[in-house]
Amino acid sequence: GVLGTLGVVRPWDDGASTPVVAGSVASLDPVPGGPGGASGRAVVVQGPSGPALDVSAAGLPLQRGYYEVWVFDGDLNMVSVGVLGGNSTASLPLPPTLDLRTFSIVDISQEQYDGEQTHSGVSVLRGTLTD
Repeated sequence: GVLGTLGVVRPWDDGASTPVVAGSVASLDPVPGGPGGASGRAVVVQGPSGPALDVSAAGLPLQRGYYEVWVFDGDLNMVSVGVLGGNSTASLPLPPTLDLRTFSIVDISQEQYDGEQTHSGVSVLRGTLTD
């Protein structure tokens, strides 16, 4: 019994190798009027540091600004979770209290370097997280 318990509990393991567990997934498709041929994917993962949103996109046009990732409730409430990297991927930490059942839509917007911290109103990809 003791060996079985030690095999499951593993008190010698500091958690550094804790596997990431995939949760909800969203396929990101171009919004009407968005860039044709663009696509993406967002996956909620749980790692040792807490929840994160792993985002990847392909086919986004080059621009002078940047692409920002948001989650929102489909109405008016949006939360920025971060910026896509130069290779159109990012692993973005999520606030542990963010309710992804309410904020279930992932949106990628085209932003300018204008100092505005709100959504530009120019979405390019969007999808809904599903289990």
